[in-house]
Amino acid sequence: MHPDQILELLRRHAFRSRESLQIAERLKTLLPQVLQTTKRNLNARWKGAEADRHALNDPSYLQKVNEYVEIYHAGLEARVQYETHRMLLQAWQSLNSLAKVQLAQAQKLKNLPSQNQSHAKSKSQDRSESQQQRHVSHPNK
Repeated sequence: MHPDQILELLRRHAFRSRESLQIAERLKTLLPQVLQTTKRNLNARWKGAEADRHALNDPSYLQKVNEYVEIYHAGLEARVQYETHRMLLQAWQSLNSLAKVQLAQAQKLKNLPSQNQSHAKSKSQDRSESQQQRHVSHPNK
């Protein structure tokens, strides 16, 4: 996967996570109010704890709870996706930098023998030149 694609997924999942978790937090603060409203509507038929039990099992209240759970789940799932893609990007960056370091080291190693060979060649050329100079400077020998 290309890093640009990973970055786009990171942005998308971060936005979804933040948005879903904010909505879930707002729904969480509204649930007690919905429960109180449901209890008030049921107080005409039942009293006390029995009204509480019926309110907690009321289909409209359960629908609100399910809505909260689904949105919260979507936020958590998006957060996990964000974290996963963030780790994937970090792994890609790490591998990419490692590959660059290895390539640089390979280039250094590749250049070292050629430098040594050229250095050895220059030494042998120096020797041969000095020998030639001796022969030229001392023609009698």
